[in-house]
Amino acid sequence: MTFVDYIRMILTGLFSGAARWLPVSDSAHAILLNKLFGNTSLYDDRFLMLCYAAAGLGSAFALVFTFFNKLNVFSQYKTEDQKRNTKDLVGKMFLSGVPFTVLEAVFELLLPRFTEKVLMSPFMAATVLILYGIFMLIAERKIKNKEADVLRMSQLSWRTVLFLGLFGACAVLSGAGTVEMILIGTLLFSASRYVAAEFSFYAAVPQAIVLAVLRAVRYFAIDRVPLTGPRAFSLLAAFAGAAIISFTLTRPCLHMLKRRSTNVFAVYRIILGVLAIVIAAVTA
Repeated sequence: MTFVDYIRMILTGLFSGAARWLPVSDSAHAILLNKLFGNTSLYDDRFLMLCYAAAGLGSAFALVFTFFNKLNVFSQYKTEDQKRNTKDLVGKMFLSGVPFTVLEAVFELLLPRFTEKVLMSPFMAATVLILYGIFMLIAERKIKNKEADVLRMSQLSWRTVLFLGLFGACAVLSGAGTVEMILIGTLLFSASRYVAAEFSFYAAVPQAIVLAVLRAVRYFAIDRVPLTGPRAFSLLAAFAGAAIISFTLTRPCLHMLKRRSTNVFAVYRIILGVLAIVIAAVTA
């Protein structure tokens, strides 16, 4: 590995970790970063997809560590009602990840070439960035001044959570992230911005775990690629970079999304999408 390779993986983790908790798509940023660096014998498309998953796992680890008390169903300091509410929250978190798990398993294990060449392509990332950016602007206008019916996490029904999982399943596309998909979906289901932001963060955890497991199984068990020292370091660097930046940004990002609209991020997505098309065209 060269010095540039070390910097590349650290940047992948940092960019993915920073973008993970904002409605701007971490996968799109990672793909565009790779497009700027280009592929090498070590960093081919398939291994880079695994590195993105490792970064997502690092971000999820940071979130669970940050909000461990709220997600700990075994805490001896909680009352029975608090434990019941925690179990309800954790159950809904993992239920929301079921549609994504099914869809991702099909694409990762049965259609790997289609996944890396189409779903994770720069043009797909650019298209989804732009289209969902426009959708976010429309959705924010629709829910503006609309009174929320769901004011607490416990008021989200299991059926609603499953529907929100369908929104989250769109994250199989590059350019689509779990946070923005579930955030807007929850707002459209008449939840308060506070509930929508918080649930979208928690729902990102099971998806990150599923993605990392499926891609590791495909890469190491199905494709039978050996885990060499450079590959292990790259995965660790992506994980650590994302975890470190997420420790720093998770609370501020959540605080911001609880109180502000996503309009500025929608505009950013559209601009980034146009830039991504230019980069893809120039480097093709």
